[in-house]
Amino acid sequence: MTKDSGSALNKLVTGNPLYDQELERAPWEIASDHYYRIDSPELIEKSLNVIKNDTALLVLASLDGQRYGNTILISFDQETLSIDMPNNFDVNTVKSFLIYFRDILGVWSFLQVNTISECDAVLKATYPETLYRLQRRQYQRVNVPLGTQAAFREEEQLRDGGMVKDISAGGMLIAFAASEAQLPPGTSISQIAITLPLPASSMDEHDAEPVLLPVIRKGRVVRMFNDSESNQSCYGIAFEADGDAIQELAGYIEVIKSNMPVKV
Repeated sequence: MTKDSGSALNKLVTGNPLYDQELERAPWEIASDHYYRIDSPELIEKSLNVIKNDTALLVLASLDGQRYGNTILISFDQETLSIDMPNNFDVNTVKSFLIYFRDILGVWSFLQVNTISECDAVLKATYPETLYRLQRRQYQRVNVPLGTQAAFREEEQLRDGGMVKDISAGGMLIAFAASEAQLPPGTSISQIAITLPLPASSMDEHDAEPVLLPVIRKGRVVRMFNDSESNQSCYGIAFEADGDAIQELAGYIEVIKSNMPVKV
């Protein structure tokens, strides 16, 4: 990303701004480090299909946050995007730009592409390699029962024994012993399985089993810090999941938050 994560524009967005009223600023004014990146070609293609099929309104912006007219995606293939040309977009001066949109859960995301050409009011741009998704504030993090564990794959290696400290529909915080192998920020993980321990009331039930939350297909380490008191390495994990998986996980989290027994 070339966007300056330390800068933010303070301009007034007039008309229909098309952004969450919960946000204090428009999405194109929010620093890029508040978005997490998704490199999955499948999720990028799925997002483009939703945008095109739903005729979703798009907001084009320069890398420094200048906003152009709202538009739509006309079509795409594996190499290019065809976008309805905004009136105030100049292909001669804008060589790269960002495409902002809301996904099927209403979460703001953007794609970074390069300008190719303009013909018959159609803007041609390169196919995006990465999807950036806003880390939603309404994904409220909740503490999990003591003994909640996570297991996942890092490349082909199985990592288990991670102790989950809190979780939201968008990610989790886990901890491993400081002596274990490190997971630097940017590390991709997959097949994330989170297991809740048995509640004390179920300890005497012979058929009772721990509850496995919906498996998250992919995730990425977005931060790391060391807890000197517990001698643990802690990792912030952003989930890279489709809408159905996130909604299912959000339902379980609501149950955890309300301290009700979880049913499977």
